[in-house]
Amino acid sequence: MAPEPLSGVTRTALRIRLEWNSSLGDRAYHLGHHVRAAELYGRCADLAEMLGDVRAQAFALVGQAGSLLLVGRTTEAMVAVARALPGGPAEGPPEVVLDALGIWYDAARAIPAELPVIEGTHRMAEEFIRGNGLQDRRYVLLLQRANLHYDRGYVDEALALAREAWTLRRLSGRDAAYGTAHHLYQLVFYSGRAGDPASARKALADLERLRDADADGPLQRQEALLEARTEVAWGEGRHDEAVGFQTELLRLTPGRSGAPDRAGGTSVNLVWAQVVACRLWDARAGLIALSHLRHASPWEALAYRELLGEYHLSAARWILGLPPMGFDYQVPGPPVPPDPAWPRSAAEEARRARALYLLADRIGSRLDAKLRGRHSRDRLARRFKLLDELPL
Repeated sequence: MAPEPLSGVTRTALRIRLEWNSSLGDRAYHLGHHVRAAELYGRCADLAEMLGDVRAQAFALVGQAGSLLLVGRTTEAMVAVARALPGGPAEGPPEVVLDALGIWYDAARAIPAELPVIEGTHRMAEEFIRGNGLQDRRYVLLLQRANLHYDRGYVDEALALAREAWTLRRLSGRDAAYGTAHHLYQLVFYSGRAGDPASARKALADLERLRDADADGPLQRQEALLEARTEVAWGEGRHDEAVGFQTELLRLTPGRSGAPDRAGGTSVNLVWAQVVACRLWDARAGLIALSHLRHASPWEALAYRELLGEYHLSAARWILGLPPMGFDYQVPGPPVPPDPAWPRSAAEEARRARALYLLADRIGSRLDAKLRGRHSRDRLARRFKLLDELPL
């Protein structure tokens, strides 16, 4: 039996609730409260379904998917995208298809899916852009492609794609559109990791000049700025400043507590900064708080074991009187006097670091095979070289 049609009064009430919850969801998202945003967008999707508003339901589900992805709920994010586009990209509301495909692409990277699956999503998005006259949005795809190249270990190619995406963004007049702050941060990140500190500093200067004309909210701009300043500080050996930037970032974004890389009042990036700066007692407490990452997604499990390895390698260097060093940039900072109360010898710390890097290599080798890349192999090769060079 078909349901009775909604009365005009009921439809009006449902529409008001939909708009109110959508506004609350947008606000929660921009404040970094992504778990709450996902709940509110889910409520919007249900209300839109009751109204029979397919377009509003798709918008809400894409918003929910993006929020879920940011807190590590990747499978749920992909389910929300599938609900938003039940007939596939060709039958979805054009306004949301590109965002939906972008979330699907990022989710496939996060799993990660096999490389052909990820690249297939990219081709669908390219075809959608060409077929709908959306060439001014192609920079979004290029930036996602840059991220995939970095995941595969091709840093120079990632930087080239991020730069091409920035050129297209500017030519299309979208250099103040939503996502600009994060794009500039990625230029800082890839420039630094590719060994181009001058370009990293230039992108940081561009990011510092962003003002309220940019569509990103103040929180998004400040978050991108602190992450970018951390990268530049690491590249210049200012490791204590990097700790300060990450501490401030954690203070500014308490709503991100639902994310898997945060727990117990700390974050992976803050602990990484503490390890690089040789603040190992602080880092030890953070590593304990984040120990759940051992059983998280493959990327998070890999990052956690790498971080534990860095912790023990940094301790070995500290005990031997060597200066602290960022192991991605390999730029030494000011020496830090060793603490005689530290409970282990340099040799024992080096042994533990090597064991953890070997564990990381097992996970990383599987990821490299899936993505047909060399990311983990190259990173870990540099770590093993540093271990071999210790004067034990």
